[in-house]
Amino acid sequence: MNKFAKISITLLVLFTPALSMACKEAMLGKTYPMTDFNEYDYIVIAKINKSFHSDKYIYKPLESFKATVIQSIKGDLNEGDSISGKPKHEQPKAVCPIHLSENGIYLLLLSKENKVYVISRFSLPVKNDNKYFSDYIAQIKKAIVSE
Repeated sequence: MNKFAKISITLLVLFTPALSMACKEAMLGKTYPMTDFNEYDYIVIAKINKSFHSDKYIYKPLESFKATVIQSIKGDLNEGDSISGKPKHEQPKAVCPIHLSENGIYLLLLSKENKVYVISRFSLPVKNDNKYFSDYIAQIKKAIVSE
């Protein structure tokens, strides 16, 4: 076996465990990937005022956030309401943790646990710079009406 093949195999063996532990970002296309919103108590468009991410881990997961509701699609929140939340404690199943940019505007699907707003890594928060952002909102509104 030549030297190049040995080095290639060694690198493959060394990095395979790290690659297998990598998380997967949600692939969002023209159609929002969810159609059932029953498990979410609140669906809002909100501006993130503060977001805190952990530096302890490579993926820098969200620890908490503060936001202002711009529009409420589902639930009893109103425009202008201030909310605080945190990520839901759940098994990651190779799905990347949530990242929310300060001053970013997001479509958020939230639940409430013990009087605290929680966001699931599986709820697919979408920032308003996504080219399908408005389409997703229209799709969600249509799906909620038919629930």
